[in-house]
Amino acid sequence: MVEQHPRQRANVRADNGPGIATIGHPSPSPTETATTAPALRTVPNVLGLVEDEAVARISEVGYRVETTYEGDGVECDRQLVIVLQDPPSGNTVEEGSTVHLTSWCVGDRVAQSISVASRFATAAHTGRLGMLSIDTPVRLYLGGQYITDLQPEKATTWKAWNVCGAESYAGRVCPFNPLQLIKGARDIDGVDQPERITTATPSHSCAHWPGTPAELEAYRTISLEVGEGCTSWGAVTLYLNDVGQIVAVDQILAEP
Repeated sequence: MVEQHPRQRANVRADNGPGIATIGHPSPSPTETATTAPALRTVPNVLGLVEDEAVARISEVGYRVETTYEGDGVECDRQLVIVLQDPPSGNTVEEGSTVHLTSWCVGDRVAQSISVASRFATAAHTGRLGMLSIDTPVRLYLGGQYITDLQPEKATTWKAWNVCGAESYAGRVCPFNPLQLIKGARDIDGVDQPERITTATPSHSCAHWPGTPAELEAYRTISLEVGEGCTSWGAVTLYLNDVGQIVAVDQILAEP
């Protein structure tokens, strides 16, 4: 018999389908008056953080938090790590608004991969590429096709991440940049597109991807997906070695 996790005693809503529960985390109500509008705050980045730290950071800013647990999250005896936040970090939202989080129950190895993906997303949004700590050549791919190697000394330069195949890809012309794919996600179709971290193989009905290149099959993967439809979906897959270094990056796009 599984002992009830403390979070199950919180405000659990059971109408989310099997394996998913949504729990509300209260935060202090903002002080408002009839003549004062709620203050505008910037949503912090909590992707890759353990749940308790993520909730604390968002609550400190003055937001309410609602967390969805996927799989066995509410009975997790390992780490609960945030893999999706909506609104995305960097958005300006009224104090007292609700930030929705999705939490996974993961072990140390997956938690490390999620942390790497979170840093990649933060680097894309802020332009602080030094935080990626690239100290080994990174193989850059486009749609599963190898394009070039990115040398460590150039990894802090945005344009050095540009790749361009022999022809157009997914109905678009080069250059293609995995950082730009993540950064530009907020403007696709004119609406916010929060990135999602996943260990699953990226897949979309409008994306034509041959699968993991044979030379990369020995590495573990973590992916950032953005968008939903055929005009907006895209994914950046990071290939990591045993110590969590990025050794290859692939961009996959849906074709309009």
